[in-house]
Amino acid sequence: MNILITGSDGFLGSKITLAIQENTSWNVLGLTRSKDLVQSMQNQDTGIDLSRVQYLTNEEFLHSRQVDWDLYGAVHLAFSRRMQPAADIASSINFAAAVFHKLADLHTDRVINMSSQGIYGNTPEIRTEETLPAPETHYSMAKYASEILFNDILRDCPHHTNLRLDPVAQSQNVLKGLIKSAKEGVINLKGGKQVFSFIDADDVPSAVISMLKSKGDWDLVYNVGWNRKRYTLIELANLIADETENVGYQRPVINIENAEFFLWSGLDSTKFQKKTGWTPVTQLFDTVKKMLLDCG
Repeated sequence: MNILITGSDGFLGSKITLAIQENTSWNVLGLTRSKDLVQSMQNQDTGIDLSRVQYLTNEEFLHSRQVDWDLYGAVHLAFSRRMQPAADIASSINFAAAVFHKLADLHTDRVINMSSQGIYGNTPEIRTEETLPAPETHYSMAKYASEILFNDILRDCPHHTNLRLDPVAQSQNVLKGLIKSAKEGVINLKGGKQVFSFIDADDVPSAVISMLKSKGDWDLVYNVGWNRKRYTLIELANLIADETENVGYQRPVINIENAEFFLWSGLDSTKFQKKTGWTPVTQLFDTVKKMLLDCG
């Protein structure tokens, strides 16, 4: 059986593909934007077993008349990045709708739409699935629009859900910037009370697989994160300073400029954990240590 993954050539797509191969008997039908990316994926030493992956361009899949892809499930990952132009973000909604229609036509049994905690906006509380959506950016509004399309188009799919994901630590500019500054010896902060939450990229694939394997009915939304664990900007800076020292650098100086910034995040993932039995395993200090070492 196959698991279809859109955005399979991306950071998380590659990790999910590899995890599926290492932990299940499924094969992967991976969609990418172009034949060049397909070729690139085939040439890279990613550890992925190419005999268990069929890469197709998005257009090849969407326009194919093949009616039986032996799909056990699908994961929609492909979406424009947050800082991309509004036109690219709008295009992502159109592509998502096309994928959802195709999966509905194929009567796919299990479909996951990877969404974002940004849908909750700047709500100053730990968010449950009952927290009202309040998107504040083009990106988060587009993610919410995609959820609405997904729920409507896949309404007859036996199992479909939106996984609202905490920010992936390795992709967050705030962590990258703090780590870079720490290695240079000085971390300059503005404010300090801003609240952040993260999930490590290595914990995401196991969450996806656990959802695909889960039995019984699926709810339309699940939060997936470190379950109520949050850090202020000052706490982040100190954690990074500790790990910078632990890996052999001089402990950076932390300077704080008083400023009023209002930023909150944090998910309650209890519902998802009870449904699937999944639990995140990577602590933030381990993530930071690896990022410090990886960036030389």
